[in-house]
Amino acid sequence: MGTIFRGLEVVDRLKRDVREEELKDFKDMLNDEMKELNKELAVKEK
Repeated sequence: MGTIFRGLEVVDRLKRDVREEELKDFKDMLNDEMKELNKELAVKEK
């Protein structure tokens, strides 16, 4: 759970410095990573 919050902090910091398009790409990448993590967690819980 801590990793997720750390990721969100990074996004908040980047928002100030990065153009919108780059931020959108980064958010998409982060969403993909979160989906992968959720899949891995679901498999481990079974």
